[in-house]
Amino acid sequence: MSTEMEKSQLKSTTLLSYAALFQTPMLPIDRQIAAATVRLQTVKERKLNESILATWVEQLTPYAPEKLAHAFNRVEREIRAFPDIADVIGILQRDEFDAEFAVVLNGLRRHGLEWEDREAWKEDDKRDWKSAAAKASPDGFLVIIGKFHPAEPAPVLSARMEQALGRFGRTGTRIDGLKRLKRDHPAYWDSDTSWETGQHGKQADAIDREMYAAWLRSVE
Repeated sequence: MSTEMEKSQLKSTTLLSYAALFQTPMLPIDRQIAAATVRLQTVKERKLNESILATWVEQLTPYAPEKLAHAFNRVEREIRAFPDIADVIGILQRDEFDAEFAVVLNGLRRHGLEWEDREAWKEDDKRDWKSAAAKASPDGFLVIIGKFHPAEPAPVLSARMEQALGRFGRTGTRIDGLKRLKRDHPAYWDSDTSWETGQHGKQADAIDREMYAAWLRSVE
């Protein structure tokens, strides 16, 4: 760090948990990352020089504090030796992909291949003839107003996910990626689909791996 005061701030946060550290208001995000790296060095008994520490800060600054806390906590618990920065970024990117891919899988059901907004709609009204209140009413029934469903815009996909879907569909266009997902992903298999025991999980894992590889190759 550049000043003795900054070094003192980092030292004072060394034993804080990552969750607490990334909520420390006295430190901006770059100092939070530096302090987290210092804690990691302490736990793993490793010392980074200031140039390498600056690289960690540079590479990790774009990520949200809560995501950084999760990633640092995982590498501390799961990696025996001192991790590479690629280990931390790998966790961050995998979490980001999982969240975006879940939006795609859920959205495909609701917004279709064209990824269109859903218009507002109202369920049909129903008549209740059986309840005690209905039988006691002058007409002998009650009208139950159908539930109103507001309009639902299609989620905005990141440019990176758009490109990944294009790669997955092998044509460069999102719609072909969505078509392939709808055709092949077990999430869309129905009772008429036949598959062997274990095929469901294997197919889902294979698609997940290919989509993740396409996402990593796409620009941020």
